[in-house]
Amino acid sequence: MKKDIRFAICLVVIFLLAILCVYKLLAEKESEAENNTGGYELTVIPTPRTIVDPVDGKERTVIEFYKINLRKMETVSAETAIEGGTEITPNLICDCVCEALEDEELKIVVRKTSISKGVCTVDLDEEIKSVSESDPQVEKLILDAFSMSILDNCKDIEAVSFTIMGEEYSTKNIKIESDKTYIKR
Repeated sequence: MKKDIRFAICLVVIFLLAILCVYKLLAEKESEAENNTGGYELTVIPTPRTIVDPVDGKERTVIEFYKINLRKMETVSAETAIEGGTEITPNLICDCVCEALEDEELKIVVRKTSISKGVCTVDLDEEIKSVSESDPQVEKLILDAFSMSILDNCKDIEAVSFTIMGEEYSTKNIKIESDKTYIKR
């Protein structure tokens, strides 16, 4: 009987020690995540920052935006340096995203961007329809990259919408009515 009680007490103590170890490990991971990215990519892009180019000594503005990684099927952050003093506009941001999409062998053309009442409308060429037909997930990643990049870099923009060739955005998978937005801040 005494052996059974001792055995039970030992099991309870071992169980409690295991719980404490797991709790401590989780607390350390949470603390590490709060203090730095811990190797994980941040989802919020910082505001533009100014650097001095070590080669020519000129000031450059580093902006961060989103691009897509087709192997992982996700949006990831990227950055580029532009000439200091250049105004950061939705058009500039879309150019950065388009250039990054070309690295993934996707040619998406932004015909124009316009802003009305805090909503940026990005007018895409018809290539997006062929992307939609071949892979709906890639279409969504592309729209996410454009819209999140604009919202993160253009503080006066509250929402992003899309059109195709000046008409309502309508593909096999996504339809955005003319009075609706794709994403809001």
